[in-house]
Amino acid sequence: MSLELAAFWLGMVLYLSAALLALASLLGSSQKLVAMGVWLAAAGVGVHLLATAVRWIDVGHGPYITRYEGMSSNALAIAALFLLVQWRFPKVRSIAPYVLAAIVIVMGVAASSPKTADALPLTFQSHWLVVHIWFAKLANGALLLGAACAGGYLLKRRRLVGGREEDGGFAEIEWLDEFSYKLTAFGFIFLALMIGAGSIWANKSWGSYWSWDAIETWSLVTWIVYGIYLHLRRTFGWKGERAAYLLLAALVVAIASFFFIGLIFTGLHREFLGVT
Repeated sequence: MSLELAAFWLGMVLYLSAALLALASLLGSSQKLVAMGVWLAAAGVGVHLLATAVRWIDVGHGPYITRYEGMSSNALAIAALFLLVQWRFPKVRSIAPYVLAAIVIVMGVAASSPKTADALPLTFQSHWLVVHIWFAKLANGALLLGAACAGGYLLKRRRLVGGREEDGGFAEIEWLDEFSYKLTAFGFIFLALMIGAGSIWANKSWGSYWSWDAIETWSLVTWIVYGIYLHLRRTFGWKGERAAYLLLAALVVAIASFFFIGLIFTGLHREFLGVT
């Protein structure tokens, strides 16, 4: 087994162990289990970075051409962003079970994908493509964390409605509601920058800023859906339960846009999903 794959699978094991510990913490609201899970996730990011660096050196381009590379780097970006945010805002650890479980799922998709390396097409040799992709990964991470906060809010609200007290030491229900909004606002900005950078890259490569590619179009739809959420929240005071449900629905649209639409319709982005 190559160094890259050994590091990838070790990262997978560490992420899975972290997720199981974090999920187990839900049974007894154990901060200690969550803390252990976070440390394991940090170790997972370390070896995952090694796998990504080795892949980058071996193939001669960033980890974003094949489905394996794209999903693996998506998981890495989400994990790294989560660790950074929870370091700055420790209350974010309350959503660790959901975020770590999502990371394991994304890693699972990467693990099941072909590991073959593809050469970088001439039209992909652009700095604007790199900017486009990294803003996409930042958007994915921020929007997933925001949705996880919304999901955590709904579960905590259900707990309170059931007559049980809040989990001591974890994020308060109001904080989760507000922080989901802030994370989504950042994700919305990253989405806009992703679309803008992608348009510049497309114009430089093919002479057109917009071609109505399936994922290109649905990325715009996703951005509009999140814009509606932010508008309702900011202008009409939507918050709490209905805002949380809308945010979860928006995540479904985002997942469909970025990972499923390209499997159904033809277009440039099918290459990133490993579809020919």
